[in-house]
Amino acid sequence: MAQDWHKRFQQWKQDSKDEIHPVPPVFIVVCRDTKVAAEVYSWLGYNEGGYGQAPEWFRNQTGNEVTVRVDSKVVEDLEEGGSKDETRRLRFILDTIGKKSWPGGKVPEEWSELVRKNNEKAEADDNDGSYKWIDERIPPGRNIRCIVSVAMLTEGWDANTVTHIVGLRPFGSQLLCEQVVGRALRRRSYALNEETDQFEEETAKVFGVPFELVPFKVSKPKDSKPPKEPNHIFSDPDKEQYEIEFPLVEGYYSPKTFEVSIAWDQVSQLTIDPMSIPDQTEMNSMTAPEGALAVYGPGQNPVLTLAGWRKQFRDQQVAFVLAREVCNRWEKEQGLASDDTKDAVPVQTLFPKVAFAAKRFIQEKIICKTSTAQPCDVLWVGTYQQQAVDILFEAIRKCGLTESRELPRIPKGSAGRGSTRYVDYHTTKNIYPVNHCHLNAMVADTKKWEQSAGFALDTHPGVIKWVKNEHMGFVIPYRKNGVPARYIPDFIAVLDIGLTLVIETKGQYGDDADLKAKAAKRWVNAVNEDGTMGLWRYIVVKDPSALPNILNDYALAKWDNDLLEMSQ
Repeated sequence: MAQDWHKRFQQWKQDSKDEIHPVPPVFIVVCRDTKVAAEVYSWLGYNEGGYGQAPEWFRNQTGNEVTVRVDSKVVEDLEEGGSKDETRRLRFILDTIGKKSWPGGKVPEEWSELVRKNNEKAEADDNDGSYKWIDERIPPGRNIRCIVSVAMLTEGWDANTVTHIVGLRPFGSQLLCEQVVGRALRRRSYALNEETDQFEEETAKVFGVPFELVPFKVSKPKDSKPPKEPNHIFSDPDKEQYEIEFPLVEGYYSPKTFEVSIAWDQVSQLTIDPMSIPDQTEMNSMTAPEGALAVYGPGQNPVLTLAGWRKQFRDQQVAFVLAREVCNRWEKEQGLASDDTKDAVPVQTLFPKVAFAAKRFIQEKIICKTSTAQPCDVLWVGTYQQQAVDILFEAIRKCGLTESRELPRIPKGSAGRGSTRYVDYHTTKNIYPVNHCHLNAMVADTKKWEQSAGFALDTHPGVIKWVKNEHMGFVIPYRKNGVPARYIPDFIAVLDIGLTLVIETKGQYGDDADLKAKAAKRWVNAVNEDGTMGLWRYIVVKDPSALPNILNDYALAKWDNDLLEMSQ
């Protein structure tokens, strides 16, 4: 186990070589009583006891303690308040296992007092080398590698660097086994892998603890590496002047006056293909009487057809069903149940007009490839029905005549306002320094494109403030194949003329990008019509090197270089 620990230790050192204060994995030995613990501690920490050569990685040196002992007497003293200096020191060691710095960067006054006493003894003339000077800024548990314990660390201890546990005691209860093993189950990092959207695998090895709660399959673990240290992204209080606020749009609504006037020559048609809806289906059992799979079997197979089902519907019924679905979506997007949208067109006003449009849509825009296919087939296949609802909804939304343009549905109060002020998260993505941004750094999802765009926004004289849209809550609602979806643009930038740009960097402009762009333009038009959040505009940048010139078209201050040196 010690050899395996050392292998893990070397791996952590290699993967953490760029860190300022890397911490080692922790090896725990759980002993039966204080006598056994004393022997184990003397052997591991000082190579004493005549048990052979102890692993050199766990040996203590004056001023460099890597192995500590925690027994029941120390526990009792800790519970009573830790009156002894040694017990107080041990408490700080245990509390800072695996921590690179003091929480909040603040050294506890009690620890400072202990360090002061130690350093006075270290500087005394009668010091025989037993005391070494200590830097109070370094947490005492940062470099601990091994812990020898008795009746300790079974619960309420949050060290997350434990990788190996050895049990040198009998375990009389399942609960105790679970508590001991639980010391190695604290995760080091909760930052998600950006590729898999899952936590990185973290493993631990346990020997001598009969942990068998339920049967489980054991797979060979991979070489355990310490997870990449996540970067902390937060709003910097010293850069408050670069704060950006934005509305949180949940949907859209229109004023009460509404007339359905559709340009039918611009409405897409819907083709019902009999290859998608078989007119009849022959039924057969999957297995023969003896249990084997059967493709062909004795007797006549029943045949199911759609003829009887189709006879149940008239075109007017189909139109009513489609109109109902369109109005249901209208009700959800307009938020008619909220008092905030009391001026929206009510469903009872909209439905008769939509039903009339749906009937004409069935007559003119639904194409049946064969004589057996019927318009009512759109109710049989969900894809056809969803397409029909999508086409009708967009046609009515675009061509409806109202007293004023479409308005955004925004919750009242703070629930309807987002801000860079609330950004605080950890990520394993690459980060880059920024100046004119409220956040402490920019997170990039690409190898070069977003970095280049961020560099251009940070250095352009016409950009007052900007931010990369990551974990901010700024989303644009839209529908994809009839399903509600959220579009997250790349950047927000405020220019010197007061215009706020929503910027998307896109190398390839496909159908999905076009759908998002239309949703963004709808969002911008509605927010501008509302007028409470200033003037907004949406742009798509297909080449980051062209972004400075695009910004020149909107900003007062111009980029005066002919060529932008791309940020690496």
